[in-house]
Amino acid sequence: MDHSQSKEELEREIKQRNLAALNKGDSLGALLVFNLENFAHRYLETKKMKDIKCQYFEKTYWVESIEDDIFTALKWDNRELKEKLIDLCKKYPGQESKNIKIKLRLGTTLVGDDKVKCFSSINWDFPNFTNKENEISCVQDFDYSDLLELRNKHAALLEKVAEIF
Repeated sequence: MDHSQSKEELEREIKQRNLAALNKGDSLGALLVFNLENFAHRYLETKKMKDIKCQYFEKTYWVESIEDDIFTALKWDNRELKEKLIDLCKKYPGQESKNIKIKLRLGTTLVGDDKVKCFSSINWDFPNFTNKENEISCVQDFDYSDLLELRNKHAALLEKVAEIF
């Protein structure tokens, strides 16, 4: 290391090394998987679903789980969701409410070479989870100039969209 370098030169050199490391192989995919699996541990694990692994298809990476305890779901802080779940419990009263399941999803889609879309959703349209009317979601777009910027911002974007949980 050259000790005669200025602070700016050192910062530029470190940034170039970090950027080169991110550009090797599938480092971007590894970063997304790492962050999503950490967030799955914090936000999506349930009593029955532990150690959630990231899935991916083409340019979308996501983690998901199923909450099968409606009483746990009713304790969540999301008011909009709570109202919908109470209505759902009215449709399935008593013991039938034990069959209610809620799908939780958190992910990131790579949009081109310089943009990502982070998303989260909660869907209570069991058993198929196909009706988007029975879903609340949150999306954050982020344009970045280099992979270091994405690396430094990705977790904050996931934190923002995870606020619905």
